[in-house]
Amino acid sequence: MSGFTTTDDDAGARLDVVVAARLDVSRSQAAARIGRGEIRVDDRIVAKQHRVRAGERVEVHEPAVPAPGAAPPVPPIRYADDEIVVVAKPAGLVVHPGPGHADDTLVDALLAGGHELAPAGGERRPGVVHRLDRDT
Repeated sequence: MSGFTTTDDDAGARLDVVVAARLDVSRSQAAARIGRGEIRVDDRIVAKQHRVRAGERVEVHEPAVPAPGAAPPVPPIRYADDEIVVVAKPAGLVVHPGPGHADDTLVDALLAGGHELAPAGGERRPGVVHRLDRDT
């Protein structure tokens, strides 16, 4: 847990506005975290429209991370060498993790299958090049 104490400059502002500025996130992201109870004021859950007062302690609790599920099976591999893997992605399989699909993606299948992926987009968005949506 981390947090901060509100100042005279924050007094009277909505909690979601103050949290967004302090955490450098969008206001909607701040509001969502407040709504999930991850942001508390003086150890109380309050609404996003709460008007802060100077000296209040805003606690920032890290979101709960769901346990990963089983990765889907690796789709049929059509070609592979040291640099590239070409797969026949079935319709309905999401390529990268995202909201609603944390661990049931093509990326998860390839990683679980022992394929090394380029770190181009970070740990959760490795270098998978595609032009396909989930339903294609």
